[in-house]
Amino acid sequence: MAAFAEECQAARQRLEELIHAVCGRCDKSCCHHGTMLGLADVPRLHKGLLLSPDFQERFRLGLRGRAAELRSDLRELEQAVQSALGPLPEVGGGAREGKADAAPAQEPAMAGDRGRLALALSEWAQYCAFMEQCDATDPAALARLRLYSAVRATAFRALRGIPGGIDALAASAPQRPSLRFRGERMPAERCVLHFGGCLAEQWKPAKCADFFCPADPGLVEAVHLAMGFADFLMANIERIDRTRLLDMIRLEVRLGPSYAVPKILFGPGRLADDIGRTLKAASLSPVINPRVAQLMLSSEEVLQLLKRTRADMPQITLCGTVQAAALYEIALGLQKAERKGVLRPWYVVADQLQRRAILPHPLWQDRAMAQPVGALEVYVVDATQ
Repeated sequence: MAAFAEECQAARQRLEELIHAVCGRCDKSCCHHGTMLGLADVPRLHKGLLLSPDFQERFRLGLRGRAAELRSDLRELEQAVQSALGPLPEVGGGAREGKADAAPAQEPAMAGDRGRLALALSEWAQYCAFMEQCDATDPAALARLRLYSAVRATAFRALRGIPGGIDALAASAPQRPSLRFRGERMPAERCVLHFGGCLAEQWKPAKCADFFCPADPGLVEAVHLAMGFADFLMANIERIDRTRLLDMIRLEVRLGPSYAVPKILFGPGRLADDIGRTLKAASLSPVINPRVAQLMLSSEEVLQLLKRTRADMPQITLCGTVQAAALYEIALGLQKAERKGVLRPWYVVADQLQRRAILPHPLWQDRAMAQPVGALEVYVVDATQ
């Protein structure tokens, strides 16, 4: 198992180098579509932050840096508006100073387009203050990060509603593309979590983790040229020690059902007993299924298994080998289960990954932009710790 863990680590490093070399070389970055953080991604990010104080600190510093960029945009926007259109109506509640704890701004006394713009800019300032003081351990605060696109779009719509508003901004020759209109089209801006890379690191939103750009230069083609199917799968398997894994499971149980994400674990069979004891200590009643020689489930079979699973009776599946394509199908099945609201705790403990696939998964063969294992929690467990 130690040798397999080292192979996974080496493959993971190769994939990271490929992503670093390819992504961002195009003019249209996939991170330039506003925030990609969805409601279902918040527990994933929250859990990762709670597991690592170092990650928490990096995340906080990154948000402050990103907030400084947004404040710079706001200042430039306000200066352009004031220069061409004159002062805007004052907004009550101290919001223009960007106080994080200020009450929601009230509608300015002067109604109309200029009042709406003043209100939108004050909300932008409040959002920057929130980012600077964001509590990375508070799931409600992390959920508020999702509002970035709306805050920004509201301000630009209000500017567009004022005759000469867009022209005033264009005349100021904005330094950053995030302030440049293309005709009537609002300026593009990258995700709020993007600051020198993804601030969410390995806990990035699922659709980002699974996305492999098919453009030119495209990540999916680069990965195909450099890696085989088995290598790519191993690159998505993280090395973890037994103690950290069990701590993660305890944390998930404590935080509630939305955190108890299914996991594929490569490690010794006794790991199932360790997981079972951990779950029992949390007053759950795990069910250890009979061992199977080989695991190959379709996404629909995964969905049906989870539908039959009770939240208080987690399933533990023991198997000798997991077929390579099964990891894709499990990931797809979990996506279906999440959409249907039936995601349940399920732990697969396997001896090994069948690396020589008879046929790789069709999504791999077709070079699809969705390679659905990036957000799947797959670990090779170092049981010596």
